[in-house]
Amino acid sequence: MAPYKTSKGAVQIPFDQPIPLDLIAAMAVWSYRRVRGLPEE
Repeated sequence: MAPYKTSKGAVQIPFDQPIPLDLIAAMAVWSYRRVRGLPEE
């Protein structure tokens, strides 16, 4: 996430760049596992 501006609850992706689907998928999996109380991989 280093090339993106971040805050506590957000990641800012510039409009002129492609959407990093792999990063978004990884964040979704991380969030799901955290909410469900599952161990991190």
